[in-house]
Amino acid sequence: MTHLPSKELQASRWRDGRSTADRLFIVGLERADVDGVIHKPMQAYWLAAIFGGYDMARVWHFWLMWLFVLFVIPHVVLVLVDGWDTLRSMIVGWSMKIKNSKDIYDEY
Repeated sequence: MTHLPSKELQASRWRDGRSTADRLFIVGLERADVDGVIHKPMQAYWLAAIFGGYDMARVWHFWLMWLFVLFVIPHVVLVLVDGWDTLRSMIVGWSMKIKNSKDIYDEY
């Protein structure tokens, strides 16, 4: 079995994560637009027309909310399984875990 060198692996993870973040951002924008249609359908009539009317905007809202739920639940489960340090490292950008000296040696 061949392994990618660590720099290539990190670059591929960054690209995959970046594209996922971009898609999630676009879904968030769509959801905000749909929420505007549901909240003020008369003022955002042109936006309602894009989504197929008020009733279709409600359907869009329903499915976009399910996409967010399907995104959030596995991430919460992963944090609970791996520990709270994972959540902290996602927020602040560094981890409190100390690497084992054997792990550091194997890395190089």
